[in-house]
Amino acid sequence: LQHCRSCEQIFAQQLQHIHDGDSTEFWGEELRGFAVGHALSPAIIDESASLDGAAQKLMWGKFINGGQTCIAPDYIFVPKNRVTEFVERSKKHLTKFYGNSSKHKQETKDFCRIVNKAHFDRLRDLVEETVKTGAKIAEGGVFKDDERYISPTLLVDVAKNSPIMQDEIFGPILPVLTYEKLDEVY
Repeated sequence: LQHCRSCEQIFAQQLQHIHDGDSTEFWGEELRGFAVGHALSPAIIDESASLDGAAQKLMWGKFINGGQTCIAPDYIFVPKNRVTEFVERSKKHLTKFYGNSSKHKQETKDFCRIVNKAHFDRLRDLVEETVKTGAKIAEGGVFKDDERYISPTLLVDVAKNSPIMQDEIFGPILPVLTYEKLDEVY
């Protein structure tokens, strides 16, 4: 309920608090504080889900605009006994969307670049630090500094307390977490 009341407070603010047309600042301080504190958006796949349909929709929703959308899922929970199949189906859809090789994915006009160097560096550091904690790159993981290109990246074996899980990702990196009982994700 606190989250809902906070949303109501944000939506009740005057528009200039969210976007000041006279500056490059898009987020007002009120909204920035809310976004930082409440930004993680999970997707949860349960046992009854069609993995192919879920993978298609989630790969599109996460990687459109290079994952730089406020509505993109920050991570996915998948039943532990279905994670391998989910990752394989996700790779299939990434191939359909962006190309069948690392080179094709990098060259496609359908996948944008990271908005600026500071954000690119932050994302690269997050992946590197998360891999150091035991996560594995299941797909992607290609970083091209000169283009600010990050390939669509799936991470597996991600701990809930790893660096990538601490803040909104806002980029083309998707941690895939597992659960055995649905109540573990809440």
